[in-house]
Amino acid sequence: MVQSTRTTGYLVFYKQIQTKFGNIQNQWTYAKNQLLSDKDTRQALMFISSPHVQFEGNKDFICTLNYVFSINEDTLSLEVNRRSQDVILGITYDYPWEFLLLEKMYNELKPTYPSLKRGTYTMFCNNIHLYERNFEIVKKMLNDYAAGEYKSVDINDGVDSKILDNYVLNKDFGN
Repeated sequence: MVQSTRTTGYLVFYKQIQTKFGNIQNQWTYAKNQLLSDKDTRQALMFISSPHVQFEGNKDFICTLNYVFSINEDTLSLEVNRRSQDVILGITYDYPWEFLLLEKMYNELKPTYPSLKRGTYTMFCNNIHLYERNFEIVKKMLNDYAAGEYKSVDINDGVDSKILDNYVLNKDFGN
């Protein structure tokens, strides 16, 4: 099942985290504050999946385990750990969402770290799979590619900067 970015967005930006030391406003704020207080931190992470999804019969088991931001040599990077990834429906939703997370963090840290550069997005996955119901889609993609009818595109070519500015990068997520 495709992981909903709406669900992930709630877990990242809105769900208050309760710890034995008190409440954390949300995971985004926690990760960002870790980077703001220590540029070399290895604790700028957000947990996505947790034991709350582990119950018999759950068909919407969260695929993403966590997000880890780091700054090395003034370059911000994002690593994603995922237990499972559907190459057709999963990646088409997950990659743009995670690209936006990296971009949002970059924009929020840039005032504090003026020399900050955008870095890499890396995804680690325990299981990458293709469902049989999508075989025809993949066959068409491969045939189009073999016939020279497939064009690769840069994700930035399809991004409307007004949408980014108005709804993603400048939106107040309670931080």
